[in-house]
Amino acid sequence: MTTVAVEELPEKLDEVLEKAQRGEKFTITRNDIAVAFVGPALFEEEKERKPRVPGSAVGKSVFYMAEDFDEPMEEFAEYM
Repeated sequence: MTTVAVEELPEKLDEVLEKAQRGEKFTITRNDIAVAFVGPALFEEEKERKPRVPGSAVGKSVFYMAEDFDEPMEEFAEYM
C-alpha cells in the first residue's frame, strides 16, 4: 500500500485517483500517522463475495432466551 502525506495530496490527487481506479490502495497520512485510506470503489474480494442465502444459518446459530424472559421485572413492580 502506497503512503501519501496530506500535504502532497492536492498536487497528486489526479494520480492517486487514477491508480485507485485501477485497484491500487493508498494510506493518507498526517504527521506520519494514518488518517485515511483510499482505494478502488469495489475491492476484488468484494467482487468475489457470494450473495447471501436466506435461511443459511438455520441450525448453525445458538440462541438463548431465559425462561423468565416474559415475566415482569422486579424493578418495575411499583409501576404495575
